[in-house]
Amino acid sequence: MGKWDTEIQGFPLTLAYSGTEIEIIGMGQSIPYTMAGDVISFDFQGPQSAVVAFPAENQMTQTNTATEEVQMFTRNAE
Repeated sequence: MGKWDTEIQGFPLTLAYSGTEIEIIGMGQSIPYTMAGDVISFDFQGPQSAVVAFPAENQMTQTNTATEEVQMFTRNAE
């Protein structure tokens, strides 16, 4: 939960996670998601799921279950 900064295809984004949605800050778009254990599932440009981990304080990774691509997030200080 909270706000997290990341980069997707070279474009910096801030995402706000609530208990049921991921809001893309500044884009006016929210994506519903579900969590089952450490796997997050959502539909953004097609169905996706990723294993969520917190390797360090204020860091989150999401490893895509299909491609094994790792997306790194840093907790937003706001």
